[in-house]
Amino acid sequence: MFVGFAFKVSAAPFHTWTPDVYQGAPTSVTTFMSVTTKVAAFAALIRVFSATFEGSYAKWNGIVAFVAIVSMVIGNLAALGQTSVKRMLAYSGVAQAGYILIGVAVQSPLGTVGALYYLAAYAAMNIGAFAVITMMAGRGEDLDSYDSIRGLAFRRPYVAAAMGLFLFSLGGFPPTAGFFGKFFVFSAAIQHGQIALALWGIATSAISVFYYLRIGLLMYSRPREGEASYEWARTTVSGAVALVATTAGTLVLGIFTYLIYSAATMAQVGTFPVPPNS
Repeated sequence: MFVGFAFKVSAAPFHTWTPDVYQGAPTSVTTFMSVTTKVAAFAALIRVFSATFEGSYAKWNGIVAFVAIVSMVIGNLAALGQTSVKRMLAYSGVAQAGYILIGVAVQSPLGTVGALYYLAAYAAMNIGAFAVITMMAGRGEDLDSYDSIRGLAFRRPYVAAAMGLFLFSLGGFPPTAGFFGKFFVFSAAIQHGQIALALWGIATSAISVFYYLRIGLLMYSRPREGEASYEWARTTVSGAVALVATTAGTLVLGIFTYLIYSAATMAQVGTFPVPPNS
């Protein structure tokens, strides 16, 4: 069962389909796969392993922790050498799956709440990143390659700023949603005595900063001479709405942390129903 779930959430070493599919599929389809299917699969995984298999925790804890570490290491190291934004986000998704699996491996109320919070944060920032790629593709720009994203801030300043926010959140910079998502799962691991698991997460998060900042630096680098320029006014209303909604979601999840944390706590409580006395 865990192998099936790991395949659905793109956890290593069951992730090999993810980069090719993310790059080859239309961006709107990639967005759906990277967020909707992953969130649904993780919701089922958390439910099954935190409730159904709670009594056999000692038998599966090591496997889940191992897959979490492998996902974080492979995802972040592979993302370093990419030259395609979609493939980079694919490997980033592999690493993000590893961070969420820390909350599952810990098997504690804080771990489950942290995993649920991270899922909400991941949905907002990942939809936003792919929304930027989709919106720019509709305007005649191809943002799949690193070369094509160079100078985006000089052509689309608001789009570049939003993309920078999503990348900062994925990298775990405060006060974004991604920072608190990692903070909760790492804190749960430390409080549960799995310090090594938290250290693996912190170390691989530091690695991720390099390829996220690389995209940011390219966006704010001077465009090459003779490069085409596009007016901001041509952006569609639907694209602007998607950009504003995902930007607001990434900031709200980071600033109003307590409200989302409380909702995740109530959801976690609902995951462990108390049977009536017989």
